[in-house]
Order: sequence, then C-alpha cells, then structure tokens
Amino acid sequence: MAVKHLGQAPSAFLRQTVDQTPTPKPVPHYEVVVLQKVWKLRPGNRNLLEALALLMHALRKNSRSYNSFPQSLRNVMEGSANPWLSGDPERGEKSGDVCKSAQSAQTQPLGYSFEDDDDDVDFVDEENDADRRLQHIFQSLTSLEAERQRLMREAVECTGLNEDEAVLLLRGCAWDVAVFNEAFFEDAEALRSRIGVAEEDCQMSSAEGAPLCSICFSEPGESLMPCQAPELFCRDCWRQYLEQAVQEGRGCLDLRCPAVACKELVRPSLFASLLSAPLLERYQRFLTGSLVDDSRGKLRWCPGRNCSAAAGEPLGGLQEVTCPCGTSWCFRCGNDVHLPVTCETVRRWEEKNRDEGLVQHTAISP
Repeated sequence: MAVKHLGQAPSAFLRQTVDQTPTPKPVPHYEVVVLQKVWKLRPGNRNLLEALALLMHALRKNSRSYNSFPQSLRNVMEGSANPWLSGDPERGEKSGDVCKSAQSAQTQPLGYSFEDDDDDVDFVDEENDADRRLQHIFQSLTSLEAERQRLMREAVECTGLNEDEAVLLLRGCAWDVAVFNEAFFEDAEALRSRIGVAEEDCQMSSAEGAPLCSICFSEPGESLMPCQAPELFCRDCWRQYLEQAVQEGRGCLDLRCPAVACKELVRPSLFASLLSAPLLERYQRFLTGSLVDDSRGKLRWCPGRNCSAAAGEPLGGLQEVTCPCGTSWCFRCGNDVHLPVTCETVRRWEEKNRDEGLVQHTAISP
C-alpha cells in the first residue's frame, strides 16, 4: 500500500532500511526516496541527520511541505553557518568533526549534492543499483596491491617507520591502520615484540672477518637481519631458505630467522634481494593476498570461478555482495545469497545434508 500524505503520494520521504523487529533493536538506517529514486547514505550516528537534511533539501521547492518543518530547523538549513551545506558537496564533505569523521573512515564519495537546483543532484537509481549497495569491491590483485601500498604509505607517514617494518606490523594488526596506530603509539616496543619486528638500529656486518655460516660452515656468514642472534648465515644458505619457504606456500609470510630461538620475521626487502623473478612474483602474490587472508573477516574473496576479486563488508546491514564477475554471494558465510534465510539456518541445513549423505553412503557400502 503506497504511503499517502494529504491524500497524495509524497514527493519525498524517509525510508527505514534495517529490520527493527529483532531484540535488541539494531541502529536505524534511513535513506531518502524522491520520485522513485533514492539517496543512499552511510550508516552511523549521523545517518538520521544527513537523511533529514537531504529530505528538507528535496522538499524546498514544495513550499507547503517544506514550511511544515519547524522554523528553527528551516533556519539551520538556510543559514550561512549550516554544517550540512558547507564543505565540498561533490565529495560529500561536511564541516568540522563531520568532515574529519568521514575522512578518517576513508569512505568513498557519497554521490549527492546540496545545490538549490534539483537537476544538479546526483541521484542513484534504485533499480540499477540493487546489486551495488554500499559495497567496496577490489576487482583484481592489482587493485588489492594498490590498496596495500596505500595502507603502507599511510603507516609510514604516521610513524616514520621504514616500509619493511610498516608492512610487517600492519599485517600483524590485520591491515587495520587504526588498530596499528593505537597499538604503536601506546607501546611500540610491545607491538614489535609481539609480532617479531626489531628496530633496525644496528649496523649490518659484512662477510669480511665474520664467523662461518652456521648452516653450511663453508662460507662466511653475514648479518642480513636486525636481530641479536649470535648465528650468522651466508647468502647462499639464506637464498635456499627463502626459496624453500616460498615454494611451500603462503606460510613464507610468517618465516622467521633461522637462528635458534630467534623470532624475528624475515623482511620483504630480503626476499626481494635474494629470490629469482618467478619466486619473487609468487611471494608478492602471497603478500598482496594477505590483505584479504589476514583481514580477520573484513575482506573476503569472491567465490566465483576463476575470479580474483575481493569485497569489503557491505554497509547498511546488507550482506549481499554482487561481484563484477556476475556472482552474488553472502559476505557473512560465503554461500550463495540466501535471504531471508539466516546464515545459521543455511549452515545447519548443509550439515544435515552432509550427515544424511554420509549415512546413506555408509548404508549402501558393502
């Protein structure tokens, strides 16, 4: 049944997108519907304020509806100090803390404008946008690597670390810059010790006059790692050690110094200096993929066949992801889209099918 206002269909209205029947009730999330089009907004504490500001903007040309709002609220909308009308509308920025919050969250442009002319407003067509609801998708390993590089540069700029240290410490914090910054500035030494990244404040020794390699005992050892272990290893032994680890799989990302009782992680730059091109490319793929594999569920691989895309958790309470490869899947459990059935129901159904299949197979086996 269509919503009516004074006997007519409304020109604009707020729509709740989150089911409020569960207990405790989830945080409300509103969007603004105008003439069969929709403004989709980011969730959060300011969602209602943004939605209200957009609704009033949409109704400004309808004086009867607009004037029904309290005068004090209209003054805020029309005043020069209006925080909703300042900033860069093309980027969806607001002034003051709102802008800082949006920047710190690294959100994408919201795609709406607060210009007076409704023709300049960038609406999102609801029908064509049904499979792209507030989701961030990395379509290839190249885009994932660009994101990894961006996070690394941000960590380097904030802390003054070198790239090796930033990569290892960030990965140990699930590639979450906010978690990394909090842990680093609270107790950098504890973070380094937990992950296994010593501060590079010691001079690397040369092979000249050094003791023999502790593995082959035929070549002088070199100090290629900033650790305090007494053992040294020659470049050939280091190369074989790294090559074997990369050939075995992504466990090479957690490779430690071969010295007994040393927990120091091997630096990416050491892999780059000793590995052949094919093995280095393999190592780089593992390192890029760790942005998803070590994200603790914040990013997930698309289950589509031969697809290397990854997606972040959709905003707005929706769990459906539609990949450019055409695959639609549930972000939470990785199965095909199963709304309105819950992930737990799907899991129990699959377990039931497996158990029944096992029983049937056992029954007909000789």
